[in-house]
Amino acid sequence: MWLGRPPMKSSARCKAVTPDAWHASAWKRSAKSCTVEVRVEGSVQKVSEEESEKYFHSRPRGSQLGAIVSKQSTVISGREVLQQAYKELEQKYSDGSFIPKPDYWGGYRLTPNLFEFWQGQQSRLHDRLQYSQRELGGSTEWHIQRLSP
Repeated sequence: MWLGRPPMKSSARCKAVTPDAWHASAWKRSAKSCTVEVRVEGSVQKVSEEESEKYFHSRPRGSQLGAIVSKQSTVISGREVLQQAYKELEQKYSDGSFIPKPDYWGGYRLTPNLFEFWQGQQSRLHDRLQYSQRELGGSTEWHIQRLSP
């Protein structure tokens, strides 16, 4: 699940129109080892206002303030703009009062129906495994396939 300020990018607008999405992550485990990638595909649903509210208030107060201050992906003149706005909110809520969740803050839940794991090898004979959901006899099962790199 992803919760936060909806990105000011076309991907967020697409999620509102099409319920399908994918996510990919990659990382290098160490200087001597291989790169690992994971791709997830599935359907996307907007998280309810109640769930967004609950999650927002489960976060540390500093994260709540940061979520209000940050206008994600907008150009700012410098870090001090964020720091000043944060400081002002910190003072406003210094008495420990309730911090309201901004109307624009919410999220999406990705329900996966496919996972692909890729592990790079120095030989270039990379490992690729794909797990996909299949309907078989009225039940859903995960099907595993090894893919050529």
